[in-house]
Amino acid sequence: MTALVVALALSALPTPPTQVKYAAETGDVMFDHAAHVARREPCRTCHGNGPAQKVELGRQKAHVLCVGCHAAARAGPKSCYACHGA
Repeated sequence: MTALVVALALSALPTPPTQVKYAAETGDVMFDHAAHVARREPCRTCHGNGPAQKVELGRQKAHVLCVGCHAAARAGPKSCYACHGA
């Protein structure tokens, strides 16, 4: 029964994008959503609690969320140009 409930809940979710492009003055940032999903990063890490919705990022929020996460003993780019203009 539990498997059925989980399957129904998952089928109600929209298909997530593979890549997400964030426009930035210093060069656009391409976020590899599929790679983060493949690494089983919890949705709430970026989307917060509740239903997953589009993540709106400004400069400060992106640097705290993205660079902060990468710097916290996780793999991923940390330098400016590793993300901007990639």
